[in-house]
Amino acid sequence: MKHLNLWLIIAYLIFNFTATSQAEQRLALVIGNAAYLGGSDLRNPVNDAEDLAKVLRHLGFEVTLKTNLNQQQMYSVVSQFGQKLRRDKENVGLFYFSGHGAQHNNENYLMPIGAMNSLDSPEQLYYRTVNANYVLDEMKAAKNKMNIVILDACRYNTFKSKFKGKRDRPGSPPQPSMNNGLAAPKQTPSGFLIAYATAANDFANDFTNDGGRNSPY
Repeated sequence: MKHLNLWLIIAYLIFNFTATSQAEQRLALVIGNAAYLGGSDLRNPVNDAEDLAKVLRHLGFEVTLKTNLNQQQMYSVVSQFGQKLRRDKENVGLFYFSGHGAQHNNENYLMPIGAMNSLDSPEQLYYRTVNANYVLDEMKAAKNKMNIVILDACRYNTFKSKFKGKRDRPGSPPQPSMNNGLAAPKQTPSGFLIAYATAANDFANDFTNDGGRNSPY
């Protein structure tokens, strides 16, 4: 029962903010990344993604479920998802990501598999991860009926301590430290509902005290 809140919220949003029509198609892209290297692997994102996919299918969604994707794979499936949404303006879209996330300069980044150990500076997040705005832009471009974005991507920040005070070269000023978690959205696009696992600049646990298969969110 402790994980029921998220499922109830999704069901409420779907059945109260979307009017059923013959043309309406509910499409979901669900990604769970857990197999990070270097001691940054996560326990529950794949379980979370698989369980949510089951719930969404019961709610009438056509679900694309992907786990442990690298950067190229993430860009590819998000692009394909955007193309599906574009087929009909009556479509309802839902994107869910569970895994590591980070912010830098008020931009949010979703962490692919294989990116963790390759990052040498916060600026490389733009090139080696997936900017959350890319997901929003792909969905926004579809101009469809409604979009829901759920980001359970604010795990403990392994990057803040790694980059804090790091200098590009001797004598240069330290790079700005990174905040915890994800940044608050600058503006929510029209027709979107965006949900975060925790408050801005905070991070969520990857586990429950009883060792359950899902994250607290």
